[in-house]
Amino acid sequence: LQGILESGVKVVTLCDSKTYDSKSLDNVGEVMMAVCAMARAYEESAIKSDRNSSAWEKTRKEIFEGGKKGNCSCNPGWIRKNKDGNLEVVPEAAKAIKRVFELACEGKCVTAIRGIMNAEKHPTLGFFKTGKKSFWSFVTIRSLFIDRKVLGEFQFHKFEKDESGQNKLDSKGRRIQKAVGEPVKDYFPAIIDPATFAKARKILVDRPSMRG
Repeated sequence: LQGILESGVKVVTLCDSKTYDSKSLDNVGEVMMAVCAMARAYEESAIKSDRNSSAWEKTRKEIFEGGKKGNCSCNPGWIRKNKDGNLEVVPEAAKAIKRVFELACEGKCVTAIRGIMNAEKHPTLGFFKTGKKSFWSFVTIRSLFIDRKVLGEFQFHKFEKDESGQNKLDSKGRRIQKAVGEPVKDYFPAIIDPATFAKARKILVDRPSMRG
């Protein structure tokens, strides 16, 4: 902290809204208060991180050992929980996804599929979660041929950490995730069969560009 303040950088502690600068170094007590506030914030963050990791491991164990489903917050837009707490497919969403794969198997590129889906006014997957209407995008359609959730599979991921315990970031500043363990088969109700998924993916991947 001393080196940062001596370089002319101002430090603000959000917990007590205090600002520290090079002049603060003349007041040892004030600097010690800042150090204590930062240490406390770091400790609270570490405790929260440990709790989240424990909850994540508990969820993973329940799924792998107990077969418990629907306990994750990452259910896709075409899946919902019924009154019994079990996962079920949203019929309108399933119809839209099947249409996307039908068009792909006909040889349509992602750009063409996007245009057709919007022209036919199929509700987007986000609509079934938020209720807000929007348009089918290139990214949404492309993700369906990559994400194996349409096959009913669920893959656990974890954010990669560096030696200091901080999240690793990619060139765009996004946190890097890595797959953990094997995919969980039949976690979600499947919408697309493996043969159709493989055919659609092969047609699109074999193109020089997925944009067509």
